[in-house]
Amino acid sequence: MDDESSDSLELSRAKRNERIEKLGFRPQKELFCNKFLPYADRLDDESQAMLENIKNNLGKAVAMREITPGVSIYVSRLMKYIKLYGMKFSKEDHIKFVKLLLELINIPNLEPDKVNKFCYAITTLLRKPEWLSPDDIQIEWRPLYKLCNLILNKNSSKGDLYRYFASLETNLQFVIQYCAPYFPRCSTQEILDELLPKLQPLDTGKSFDTFGMLCTFLSCEHDYELWFDKFMSIWNAYHNPPWSIDMMTLYATVGFKNIGYIDWEEHIPTMFARILRSIDFPVSYKSTKSSKLQSLTPQAIAIWIVAV
Repeated sequence: MDDESSDSLELSRAKRNERIEKLGFRPQKELFCNKFLPYADRLDDESQAMLENIKNNLGKAVAMREITPGVSIYVSRLMKYIKLYGMKFSKEDHIKFVKLLLELINIPNLEPDKVNKFCYAITTLLRKPEWLSPDDIQIEWRPLYKLCNLILNKNSSKGDLYRYFASLETNLQFVIQYCAPYFPRCSTQEILDELLPKLQPLDTGKSFDTFGMLCTFLSCEHDYELWFDKFMSIWNAYHNPPWSIDMMTLYATVGFKNIGYIDWEEHIPTMFARILRSIDFPVSYKSTKSSKLQSLTPQAIAIWIVAV
C-alpha cells in the first residue's frame, strides 16, 4: 500500500514538473477549480495565448504613452485574466506588473478614474503577502505619500473639474497598506521625520489628517519601537481626541502582528477605560454621559483584545 502511494506521488510530481517545463515558469497561484473543467487540458494553451497578448500590448501601449485607451484596456484584461486563471504567471512577471502599475499611478496629472483602476489592480496583485516577499521587491514610500497627500488631504487643490470616485480614497489606502510591508527598513524613521513635525498638539481637530497618514503608512511588522511609546504618550495626553479611531486601529494592528512581543501591562487599564467609554454602557455619573461622537471601531477593539 505504501509502495502504491509513493508511486502515485512520484507520478504526480513528474507530471507537475513536466507541465512547469512546458509552461516555462512556475505559476504563482492558480484557480484550483479550473482543473475540473471539461476542457482543462486546453487551458494552458488558452491562458498562455491570453497572457502573451496582454504582456505584449501592455508593453507597447506604455512605450507609446497611450494611457487612454491602450494601457487602460490591457490593465482591465489583466484583471480579467486573473479572474479566469488566478495568478497564473511567473514571479518575475508578477513583480514587473506591480512595478509597472506603481509607476503608472504616479504619472503627474493622471485622471482620477485611471488612478482608481490602477490602484484596484495593485491591490489585486498584492493582496496575499505570501506571493511576494520583501526580498523579492522593494517599494519606495515617498511617491505614494505625495499621491496620497494630493488625493486624501482635504486642503490640497485637486482640480475641481475632475470627477473623483467614491472608491478612490479607499482603493488608494488599500494600496499603501498592501505596499507598506515592502517599504525599505529605513522608511519608518523617514516617515516619522516627515510627518511628526506636522502634528499640531494644541489643535486636536487639524491633526486628524496627519494621524491618518501615519496609520496608513507605518509598517506594523517591524520598527514599531520607534513610535510605540511616543504615540501612546500623545494619546494619553488628550481626552477623547478625534484621531482616537486611527490610534486604536494602529495599536490593534501592531498588537495582532506582534503577538507575544509587546508588553501591554502598563497600558491595559487606560486602553480598557477607552474601550468601556467607547462602548457607552447605559450608566452615567450625575446624569453625565460620555460623547458618542468619537467611538472606537468594534473591529479594532476586538483585534486588540485578542492580541493582548
